[in-house]
Parts: sequence; C-alpha cells; structure tokens
Amino acid sequence: MKTLMNTHWRLLPLLICHILIFLLLGSLLYPYTKTLWTTLDVGFFRSMNAPLEHSHGLRVLWALANHRLADWLEDLIFLVLCIAAIRKLPKDQKGMRIAQFVFSGLFISAIILLINRFLCRDLLRLRRASPTLVVSGAIYLSDFITWIPIKIDSSKSFPGDHATTAILFTCMYAYFVRGRLAILAILYGIFLCLPRLATGAHWLSDIIVGSGCIALFALSWAFFTPFADRCTKKISALFRLVSLRKSS
Repeated sequence: MKTLMNTHWRLLPLLICHILIFLLLGSLLYPYTKTLWTTLDVGFFRSMNAPLEHSHGLRVLWALANHRLADWLEDLIFLVLCIAAIRKLPKDQKGMRIAQFVFSGLFISAIILLINRFLCRDLLRLRRASPTLVVSGAIYLSDFITWIPIKIDSSKSFPGDHATTAILFTCMYAYFVRGRLAILAILYGIFLCLPRLATGAHWLSDIIVGSGCIALFALSWAFFTPFADRCTKKISALFRLVSLRKSS
C-alpha cells in the first residue's frame, strides 16, 4: 500500500494553497466581493430556511441533525467509515491505515482547539452574527420543534467548528482511502454542513471562507510537507512496539 504522503517539501502547491487562502479571506473583506458574498449568503440561507415553514419532515430532519446527540452519531459514522477502509486491506497493510486515521483524529482535534477556538475566538475575538440574528423573516425552527434543544443562532458563527471538522475529516479520509468509500465520505461531509445552514446558525461563507481557509491551511501543511508522513510513521512504529511488548 502506498502511503500517498510526501517525504519532502512541495513548495509550489504549498504556496498556491496560501494564495487561495489570501484570496478567499480577501473576498470577504474587499467591498465589491463582500457584497457578492452577502447576496449569496442571504440567498442561500433563504433557500434552505424558507421550506421549514411548511415542511414538517424537513423540520424534524434538521432538528435531529442539529441536536447534540447527533454529534455522537456522526462520530460513530466516521468510525464505521474508517473500519470499512481498514477491513478491505491485507493484514500487513492495516497497521499503517490505522495509524493514518489516528493521525487524522489527533490532527483535526488540534486544529479545532488551536485555530478555531484559541486563535479565532479567544485571541482574535472574531465575532459574526448568524443569519437568524440578521435576516428579517427568518424561520426559527425552535418555534416548531420544542421537544429537543436546537442550535439556531450564534454571535460567533465565523468560522464553524462543525464544518471545519467535517471538511478536514472528509478530505483526509479521501486522501488516504480513495475509491468509492472516499466518494461516500465526501457526500457525507457535504451533508454534515447543511443542518446549521438550514437553521441559520451559520452563513454559507462561514463554511466556504472560514472553515475552507482553515482546512486549506491545515491540509497543505500536513500533506505538502513531510509532517503527515513522519507523524503517521511514528504512530505506526509505536503500535508495533506496543504489540511486540504484549506478545513478549
């Protein structure tokens, strides 16, 4: 099994990713493109939110998808996808795949804690009101669904932790696994970004620009440098060492 990871620096792709980050962030600040983002954000929110007024099925779907217990179910599905990718490999290749997924989980957790929360929220103190706090006529799902708590608004919607996690997992899984399982993971990742868009807890640009830029930064430094390769090999070596000690 090829590890698919770089054992050396790839400076050109790394530079291109950082240029894309600069352009994405700039598009949200430059007056003309900021207006375009505002139009797109409001239009997308209304297209997702308006159907909730008349569709009980959609109200129940997005309510359940926004409940905190759904996060546990989502993590379980992540685990099932990982197990499916491991099981189809020959025995001698499973250890490396497990190490890749362990690295992915640790890496995603570190990015959420260090960039989303510490840098963006605590240090830079980024504040942005979500659609339900801004757009007139927004449908509040909590007016219809009262039997479970639902996240329908936020004063700190940029960037989205949930979307950052989904994008990072999807991209890392697809990078390691490829094939049909990768396509399934991508579709699942897209779905995970929709519930908070429908209820108005996040803008579309919170995901595309906010979470997208963080994912670009993290993934470029993981895979266009030796970082992911070295970490994965160390994790795999640690697993082998533990296995040898248990068998001795």
